[in-house]
Amino acid sequence: MMPRGTRPVTAQVKQAMILRVQVLRPPRRARRARRTKRIRQPERKTQSAARQRARSPPSLHPQRQAPPRKRSRKLARSCPSSSASRLGLVRSMPVDWRRQCIGSWRQAILLNLPSSYIVWRGFIPRVMTTGSKRNVDHNFLGSSYLSRFLFSVLLARTYLRKKAILHNLLDAWASDLKECYENGIPVKNVPGMDKIYPVIIACKGDWPALTKAGRLCRHHLRDSRGNTDSPPGICHLCRAGQKNFRWNEFRSDARWLHADNPLPWNIPSPLSRIPQNPNDLAGFYAVDLFHVCHKVVVADYVASAIVTLSDQGCLGSGAFETRMQRFYDDAKEWRWFKGADTTLLALYLETFYAKILADCSEEVENVLTVIYDGLVAVNRFMTASYHEALWVKSHRASEISVQGMAFMEWFNEAAMEALRQEVTSWAA
Repeated sequence: MMPRGTRPVTAQVKQAMILRVQVLRPPRRARRARRTKRIRQPERKTQSAARQRARSPPSLHPQRQAPPRKRSRKLARSCPSSSASRLGLVRSMPVDWRRQCIGSWRQAILLNLPSSYIVWRGFIPRVMTTGSKRNVDHNFLGSSYLSRFLFSVLLARTYLRKKAILHNLLDAWASDLKECYENGIPVKNVPGMDKIYPVIIACKGDWPALTKAGRLCRHHLRDSRGNTDSPPGICHLCRAGQKNFRWNEFRSDARWLHADNPLPWNIPSPLSRIPQNPNDLAGFYAVDLFHVCHKVVVADYVASAIVTLSDQGCLGSGAFETRMQRFYDDAKEWRWFKGADTTLLALYLETFYAKILADCSEEVENVLTVIYDGLVAVNRFMTASYHEALWVKSHRASEISVQGMAFMEWFNEAAMEALRQEVTSWAA
């Protein structure tokens, strides 16, 4: 049940919720047509059902179906009580908990509360799609509708003025998941397994959503621009931005990198009742790499790199809009996919900068070299991040983090140089 004070969502959003959560239930017209078909042709019904059972893999769905909004609560209540100490890894399903602030069809802000299994029925071997010798990939076997569950969608205007509405919703969600973790969810047609136990690994989302979910006091909007004695800090995972901890230090000896991490909240979130790592409570709120890189940091870097090429006269003549259109047309001919626009533009810029640096004046070279080094570092960082398997080994994680820190160091250097030249395209 939605918290008190929540307004009903639009018909389009409600229909999307029903399709996302109860995808196995066919539309009303299909059900009516199916009933008519059973009446007219009863002999074909038996053959069709037999074929379907023969083709279908063992079901991992709970024994009881429930309406979308009450699904996990009813499942948890239908499970007999069992001790949490008897939980085994064989029957445990790691779950990634996502929160997003998205725009609806009328540009209204929605809070999306889905969860998805990290491991479902296995993975498609990478050699089948890319020819790589690695055995695992991020692509799940089977339909993604069977591994993603939508708990609720909430209009932002319902909780912006009354925070209790959002907190009550998170409390209800946490109660459901905690109960499923302790009691398990019954499954059928799986030999040797009668229950699965969802284990929440992390709450992942964009930073505005994480700030609301964790009731964080240190986040990206708390940068102190004045001479305050006790700045709050800009990161919930470290002390960056606090006094004596400059957030724009990106070398291995940065103070925030080796300091302790006090709790980033004054009042715990309702999500704190979910079983999680007691030694890293702040780490439960995981930063989404896609939102940070594609939508913010790398996107800004790529845009500034393109504008710098235009300022240095490397994109030909004509008006600014004409030069930009010419550049993007060339980039699309080189390689283009809308879902990876930032990644492909960064790769294209690396090759473009390499050609310019091979034959340019010393003055232009001094400006472009720093930007080029940043492009090399960020492309290595994103390529390594996206080409790794689901579980990244510790030494590979260290190598990837080194490339990420190198990119931020070059980004900071480019911003400082722009500040000295009074150029605003590299504002950091």
